Amino acid sequence: MEENLEGWEAFHGKAIASKDYRMDWEREREHAYLKEVLKWSEGKHRLFEWCCGRGGDALVVNHFKPDAWMSVLDYSPVAIEFAKARFRKEGLIANAVCGNVYDLPFPDGAFDFSFSQSSFSNLEKPDLALKELVRTLEKNGFLMLCAANSMRPDGSWLYRHAIKLGYFQTEYSIAELREFGVKHGLTPIGYFGYQNCYFLINQFLKKVGVKQEGRTKVLSKLNALPLPVGLKLFVGVVFRK
Repeated sequence: MEENLEGWEAFHGKAIASKDYRMDWEREREHAYLKEVLKWSEGKHRLFEWCCGRGGDALVVNHFKPDAWMSVLDYSPVAIEFAKARFRKEGLIANAVCGNVYDLPFPDGAFDFSFSQSSFSNLEKPDLALKELVRTLEKNGFLMLCAANSMRPDGSWLYRHAIKLGYFQTEYSIAELREFGVKHGLTPIGYFGYQNCYFLINQFLKKVGVKQEGRTKVLSKLNALPLPVGLKLFVGVVFRK
């Protein structure tokens, strides 16, 4: 991700300036992705969020798993410094490192659970990153790969072309994610998907004058509709080493 540092710095800086980041723990725990993380990390004690951004997901997981040792890593100095401040504010402790997912500054087998929400979509060298993630995972440890779904042309593809992103982004199907893991010697043990609707729907509703409360209700109803896992906006595979 080093190719996009300037874009990521701008992205995180803008987000930090626009939010106060007060945590509603119970609401955060109900997020479909975090439900998967909390479920699959059960019984794990050395957790690692790579490409953690501003640290929100790791913060929630650490809140509900206070006995676990949490490490987080991001290539953006702006993001990782903000993540450190968030952990301090909430009285939680994490090993927060500014580093490169293509060359992780951790020993072999350092973690028993590694995760990241959709960051696999932003890696220009996914095989190199996966090699490092596998190296730092202990035997029988779990790795979650999650990405924007290539089976949803109305999702990430549309977003990427409608808004000029300052960073790299692509999409994968569940089958493609599975292939990545198997190629690196991992065994798939679970699959998941989350979110039916997309950011642009919210932007459209906002443009036509629907207030935040109304937009939230609409998006909640859309996300509650039954949809096969493979057609969700984001998809993921859980692997065992």
